[in-house]
Amino acid sequence: MLDKLKYLFIIVYLGVRISLSELCIGLFGILTRIEEQQLLKQLNKEYLLLGINISRFKDLNHPEIQLSLEQIDFLKKEIEFLKKQHKNKIKTLLESRKENLLGLLAIRNL
Repeated sequence: MLDKLKYLFIIVYLGVRISLSELCIGLFGILTRIEEQQLLKQLNKEYLLLGINISRFKDLNHPEIQLSLEQIDFLKKEIEFLKKQHKNKIKTLLESRKENLLGLLAIRNL
């Protein structure tokens, strides 16, 4: 009877740990998407500004046009970096969770 309660407790404990881990991953994903949306809005503003500057100056070598192009390039790279960082963070969190849970199972079975 005591062994059954022990295993039940272990199952509930592991379930809670996994649920909390999934909640953290979900929240991290939401925050990443919010940041990505802000960067995309800024990128769209830069494209609009680029169009305005091109129609205003007609010279593609104008400093304001070059600045807009550099800003667009930077924002694109920042968005890609954010996506890669998010993917790597999720991978790290899942690997860490797996190691922690396997460690807990090994300790509990001793």
